Amino acid sequence: MRRIHFESTDSTNSRARELWLGSAGDAFALPPMPPSFEGGGFYEPLLVTAAEQTSGRGRHGRAWHSPRGGAWMSVAWPMVREPAWYAGVSLAAAAAVHRGVVDVIKKRATSNGGVPVAVHIKWPNDLLINDRKVAGILCEQFAMPRDRQQNASQAEAAPNGVIIVGVGVNVSFDIERLGPQADLRHPATTLSAATGVEIEVEQVVDSIADRLSKAMEDFENEGVSESLLLYLREHLAYVGERKTWSSPRGAISGHILGLDERGRLLLQTAHGVTTCDAGELQTI
Repeated sequence: MRRIHFESTDSTNSRARELWLGSAGDAFALPPMPPSFEGGGFYEPLLVTAAEQTSGRGRHGRAWHSPRGGAWMSVAWPMVREPAWYAGVSLAAAAAVHRGVVDVIKKRATSNGGVPVAVHIKWPNDLLINDRKVAGILCEQFAMPRDRQQNASQAEAAPNGVIIVGVGVNVSFDIERLGPQADLRHPATTLSAATGVEIEVEQVVDSIADRLSKAMEDFENEGVSESLLLYLREHLAYVGERKTWSSPRGAISGHILGLDERGRLLLQTAHGVTTCDAGELQTI
């Protein structure tokens, strides 16, 4: 996977989109048709990283504070299937980032006298340690511009567009740099603070990039598979707890049961089981 690094940028998701789609101007644009890394005719996945982001974005357009000491990264992955196939890709991304973070904790923190910690997935795209947010994921899908489609017409498998998987992990910095905890939607922590061992950003970037690459390949072959669902259910946060789901239909409260066969959150309410697939889980 090709990597491009910025010491500072507004958003790695924005840079990944511009670089992969070739709309960033001559200074940053990739070649019109990079050769396939396996001869299949499609664009090579791209990893964009930054030491800091000045305008990082989370879900629903929220600001994501991204000071130095975090793993701020985006993977641009070519869509070789129809766009509808990727409806559940955020679940695969969440599992991959979880695996990558856990790998680092096991290799670095546990073996160096750090505090053993459990990492949970707050559905659909946040990672928590001790009920504090340590990572977030933002997946965005973009169609390939018409002129690029025409230029790629001779390729054996021209992509339909690109999935941008943006990942932000609080690795090792003073948490006060994020501002007062009361101003955050969810209390935050860093990997180093939670484990008591200094963890390097590059360890986290490498681990997550490896896991994401494998997860995206698996997802394109299998979609939301049983093995993916099993992993998500095993590490799902708040199972059995009463929470509120903010949806386009309004707020719904109930006890979290788990995930259905499509990876949607199941909430046991006073009126039965509700399937949550659009909205946000409140942590209060």
